[in-house]
Amino acid sequence: MNGFVRLIFLLIGLVGMIGSAIFAALVYPLAGFSDQIQTYSSSNWFMNVMIVVAVLIFFVFFLLFFAAIATKQKVRALHILTPAGDIQLTQTMINSTILHAIHEMNILKQPEVYTKLNSKKQSVQATISGGTIPLSHLPEAGKNLQANVEERLKELLQIEHVSVDIRMEERIPEKRKKNEARVV
Repeated sequence: MNGFVRLIFLLIGLVGMIGSAIFAALVYPLAGFSDQIQTYSSSNWFMNVMIVVAVLIFFVFFLLFFAAIATKQKVRALHILTPAGDIQLTQTMINSTILHAIHEMNILKQPEVYTKLNSKKQSVQATISGGTIPLSHLPEAGKNLQANVEERLKELLQIEHVSVDIRMEERIPEKRKKNEARVV
């Protein structure tokens, strides 16, 4: 959380606590505090202060509302600096490249790919998990898949720091409900 967001939350909390204490003292009898508020509420300046607090709370919530609307989700990408300029490779494109390499080898069923990109270190860490297709030499097939994915990523990204972890597991098929159609 950055400093600006902390400041906004601090102001909202402070104004909210003060405002709620004053409004509660107007409605509910709080020992000693309500009597003091009642004496102040008859003065002209008290109503002005209440209007300022209400406008301030409205303004803060107005800012938060439009700040939430205006924010965009940051696109996860790997930035590669070249002499000609900056190249941005998105995480979605890198994931699709990994999935193409997996489908070529035909070892995993329903593969799930998670990539962690680090632009500063120029590195990619990929974790692949999926159910195995029955093969005779599963460890060797896993090594070949790992080497194939690493080679594809190094070729695509032209970086040396590529790490690929593969987790093969037996997936138990989910039972269909009676009214659920089978997709072929």
